[in-house]
Amino acid sequence: GGGQGGVGKTPFRALQRIEQDETTWVLFEFEEDNAEEWRAFSSEDELTDFVRRDSGEPIQIPATSLDPAESERVVQAANDICAKTAEEFRRYRVKAEIARKQKDAESRQVAASTVSEHSRRINKSDLEGELAKAKVQAEQAERLRVQLADAEDRWHQEREGLVREIEKLKSEGSEATLAAQWRQRYEACVSEKEDAEEKVNMLTHQLKLAAAGGGGGVG
Repeated sequence: GGGQGGVGKTPFRALQRIEQDETTWVLFEFEEDNAEEWRAFSSEDELTDFVRRDSGEPIQIPATSLDPAESERVVQAANDICAKTAEEFRRYRVKAEIARKQKDAESRQVAASTVSEHSRRINKSDLEGELAKAKVQAEQAERLRVQLADAEDRWHQEREGLVREIEKLKSEGSEATLAAQWRQRYEACVSEKEDAEEKVNMLTHQLKLAAAGGGGGVG
């Protein structure tokens, strides 16, 4: 086979292959001393003849190693791919973070809207209840007012009637009977008037409380 120095040695393993101009250089280990030596070959056939064996496993020749310029180009291409991949990942991470924040914001908005709507419904329900209660109380107050007005008229008429009876009894000289009738009718009128005034005062107080509670619920 071809090569330089130690021509009689038997190659054991091929470690590296380099192409330089038209010459192929291969780094071998040899069986005799395990030393590593470069051997040069001018053709592929010459290299094949050198590593041919009559028996045993054939020696595998490694692929051609890159020269410095080619190695630099491969490294640069790998660096470019890594940089591009890193940038794409960075953009993906930014988009994912933006999407997550948007989802969080939407979730908070939906939750706030739901709470607000629920609160509005509660307030509306409370207000409607208070208004209905106030309406009933206002109707009761109006009925009492009418009753009180009727009672005032009745008291006025009775008072005029009593005055006429007093004059009549006085003219007849029955002072004792007059005093008894007057006291009886006076006490009945006073009791009826006090009862009506107490109902009006109580209802007026309830209306004020309802109005204050209704205003607070709306606010």
